Amino acid sequence: MSYATYLAYDICGGVLWVGTMILGGYFLGRSIPNISQKIHYVILVVIFLSLVPVMISLWNARRGAKSPTNSAVPVKEV
Repeated sequence: MSYATYLAYDICGGVLWVGTMILGGYFLGRSIPNISQKIHYVILVVIFLSLVPVMISLWNARRGAKSPTNSAVPVKEV
């Protein structure tokens, strides 16, 4: 990928990210009265949602480690 293409994607992504965060905050503030008094709940939800993919990956890794695999048993050629 050329630098010009990367830069264009980077700028567009940044503008979209900032725009969605500003609009999301604006509409959240308008739809929930006294959100400033309940912001800790919003923060907890964001933290929880951020950790869900990590928990799923760890769960899948543990589940995969417990299942028997054929590649773990060496096969002796006769």
